[in-house]
Amino acid sequence: MLTYDQKLTDILLSLIRYEKKFIVDNDVELYDQFLLKKADFEHNFEQVMFIADVPETKELLNKVFSALPVTF
Repeated sequence: MLTYDQKLTDILLSLIRYEKKFIVDNDVELYDQFLLKKADFEHNFEQVMFIADVPETKELLNKVFSALPVTF
């Protein structure tokens, strides 16, 4: 089973692919896939926040999430 860091990395790479393809093709289905992957990322990130048991870790994760593009 993939660890959360691998899952989040894979999802982010998929988001970038869908975003680039959407910009080129302007296909609504690609945007819908982007939104699904975005929701998947948010869900997995919430899981990581839930299992983070050290305040410093949660603080670091919040910084990472706030550094993501506004579309998140």
